[in-house]
Amino acid sequence: MPTRKVPPSALRHATIVPHDRETRRLFTRLSKSSLISLAKSWLEPSRVNLFAPNFEVPGEEGELSLEEMVEAYDDLDRSTTIRAKDVAERMLENEWRDGATLLGIAELEWQFLIDHPASCKWQSFALSPLRDTKTPLRPRFHTPSFLTSLQSSLKPLQTAHFFSSTHPTLPLTMIRVSLHDPFTLPTYPQKRKMFWLAFPEGADHIFTTLGLTKTDGLYACVASGIENALSRAGCRFELKPGRFMAKTLESMMTHRGAAAASGGMAAGWSIYVDGFENSPLALPKEVAAESDGEGEEAVVKKRRKVVAARFGKMALDDGAALESAHFVLQEKFKDEEWTPKVEIRLEGSHVFAGIRQMAENGVGVNVEKLPGWMVGGEGVSSAFIREGKVFRRKADGKFSRV
Repeated sequence: MPTRKVPPSALRHATIVPHDRETRRLFTRLSKSSLISLAKSWLEPSRVNLFAPNFEVPGEEGELSLEEMVEAYDDLDRSTTIRAKDVAERMLENEWRDGATLLGIAELEWQFLIDHPASCKWQSFALSPLRDTKTPLRPRFHTPSFLTSLQSSLKPLQTAHFFSSTHPTLPLTMIRVSLHDPFTLPTYPQKRKMFWLAFPEGADHIFTTLGLTKTDGLYACVASGIENALSRAGCRFELKPGRFMAKTLESMMTHRGAAAASGGMAAGWSIYVDGFENSPLALPKEVAAESDGEGEEAVVKKRRKVVAARFGKMALDDGAALESAHFVLQEKFKDEEWTPKVEIRLEGSHVFAGIRQMAENGVGVNVEKLPGWMVGGEGVSSAFIREGKVFRRKADGKFSRV
């Protein structure tokens, strides 16, 4: 599993954390295949020093060699009667009975995130250049430099351990940060002191599981450290928390990434991105004419065509699920000064895909009259609607057009 070197002042990968209830749970919640893959990776000759396995056999004299340990896990892998619980038990009572290293803990959590993409709640932060500076739109991101600068900003209040890797399927650089008391031996940190940062390639947003409020002192410390790490002389950035949140990185990339198939281009706009060939020799695809049929069949077919045009490729299994959306309508009545406050809150496993299903079934939704923000076309999950236009509220209380 690819990792990068940690800054000199950060906690070392091989630092051992004694087992407690939380570290044991990191092992027991993984699948059999994931546990065996990690165990064999930790026993590779080039990496074994980072994971501190215990070579002594419990209750017996003598030691096992690396080859014997790997062979033992191969046997567990081949056995159809061995379960994930049995593999976790062997790891906890044999090779890693004295504890897990900080790198081992990080890789356990990274594997769980890969196996269960919806296990975290992600929030987007915009990288905004400060005023009166000649700043490029996006900062330059270099992982070793970023980690060194972030560690310098956090000291002496916190000592950090860093783990970094590239996402296996998305253009993301993933960084896990765990914060520890610099005056005591490292233990498994509290939930609020452990978080992920995800940096999309070429995007002006970062994604994080930090989940703290601005009134929290730790939030201010970490946010300031990230801003300093991304900035440089004459080129300063600040983090602006957004209201866009989702449970999967796929959804975050779809709505806030910078890849060709993302960047917030959702709903019907996605059809202009998917399959596009940026070549003067590319020929337009021929579309065969379809018959709409007659009667009720024609009505259903027409409705589904309109739905496909409005929602594009949005579906329950598109990997871009949004669990909630909140819109505030501030529309004035004609010839009246009074403005009612109407709030629309959508909740579900994939709110916009749910609206699509209702539209396809012709139940409760007139797809031809749905505004763009109700089909996910504006790329926002929280906004104010005025005169049919979509606005966001800035940190200073002012509104800006989306």
